[in-house]
Amino acid sequence: MERIAGGLMGGVPEELFCRGVLLGAFLTYVIKYDYTYKKLILSIVSSSAIFGLLHFTNLTHAPFPLTVMQVIISILGGLTFAFIYVQTGSIWYAVAVHFTNNFLRAPNTGIDSSIQTAALAIFGYFTILVVVYFLWYDRKHTPQLVKNIKQSLN
Repeated sequence: MERIAGGLMGGVPEELFCRGVLLGAFLTYVIKYDYTYKKLILSIVSSSAIFGLLHFTNLTHAPFPLTVMQVIISILGGLTFAFIYVQTGSIWYAVAVHFTNNFLRAPNTGIDSSIQTAALAIFGYFTILVVVYFLWYDRKHTPQLVKNIKQSLN
């Protein structure tokens, strides 16, 4: 139960704010005034950087070096969640992946540590593949979120 609560507490509000509000606002502005692929990437990177930097609040309960590592990992995770949201046009896919990430990273509550380590490694490779794929794919296709925002602005 602790793992599920941890997954939901981070996954839902963080995605709604960082992707839904911040990335949505950045993209709406860019699309309204001068949309380019580079500005799409800048919007994604900016919202992901803010998402990562918000994890400095972990300094209240974690040492500085660990918190810095969490910030870096969060920025990279934020890129993955943002690309998923932009490409699918639905924040709920990003929430599901974020939940899975938090669920796997929750303190070990009965899962064999070698299984947890393997699951985290597989998930890490998955996130890298998602980012690389969408960087390539977005160059050639208009992402669904961009289409959705353009339609709402008309």
